[in-house]
Amino acid sequence: METEHELNDKIMSITMQIQEKYPELLKYLNEMPVTIPDENKPEINTSVLKNYYESLKNILKDYVAEHAGTLPSHPRPDPGRLLEAPMLNFDLPAAIERIKKEEEWISGKHNAITLMKSASMRIVVIAMHQGNEMKMHQSDGPITVHIIEGKLNFITENESVILQKGQLVTLQENIKHGLIAIEETVFLLTMVNL
Repeated sequence: METEHELNDKIMSITMQIQEKYPELLKYLNEMPVTIPDENKPEINTSVLKNYYESLKNILKDYVAEHAGTLPSHPRPDPGRLLEAPMLNFDLPAAIERIKKEEEWISGKHNAITLMKSASMRIVVIAMHQGNEMKMHQSDGPITVHIIEGKLNFITENESVILQKGQLVTLQENIKHGLIAIEETVFLLTMVNL
């Protein structure tokens, strides 16, 4: 269960996203509710905040879907963006910010960006909305999943583990696995090609 602080952060983030990318939607938003419950407003709780956040998400999702052909896109790969070089340097917070501004994130279940791809390895940042899952599948080589933010359930045929921010799991090749985002989650996936 998300805390009031986490929900307030999400509300602020999506409001800023609307303000920066879709200012024409501001006229449809209610003023942000008072988010600190007290004796005069005890009805402000995590349920109220979650409902408000979900309503903002739905407004944005519906607007993007309705205007899909007219909104600017974020093509990939970017011209000049290297996926393979002797040394690469990444700004993970900037990559996360980017994928959360793209239509695929706003209107979809998840979004990702490949940071590095070579014959022997691939590194991808993946963001998933709460409740979404990746069905059971397997990789030809070993993988790691490192949680940057959020929480997910990493599942194999024989066991499962709940991973939270800062935790990492490794998995050998050819083992079926899947995952479910317990809350909005961003993780770094590293895949080794054998």
